[in-house]
Amino acid sequence: MKDTATLLRSQCNALRNLEPELFKKAVVALWEYEMDGTEPDDPVAAMAVGMARPIIDKRAKRAEAGRIGGSKRKQTEANSKQTEA
Repeated sequence: MKDTATLLRSQCNALRNLEPELFKKAVVALWEYEMDGTEPDDPVAAMAVGMARPIIDKRAKRAEAGRIGGSKRKQTEANSKQTEA
């Protein structure tokens, strides 16, 4: 479970013209998906999560990779020659 969530300006702009109650449902759905992975039941909220899912999932994947030390550096030929010397 995460402790933070990020709402991007582009996400907010996409939802800006919704009625206040629908806007609230969409933003709460984004927050719940990012924090807990909860899928929304409301169709408008599901649309909001659907458009943001790739970004949210990519951030989660990067955060997890960072927690376990990140990816290993690729050893290039020049880099391996410096190590030998």
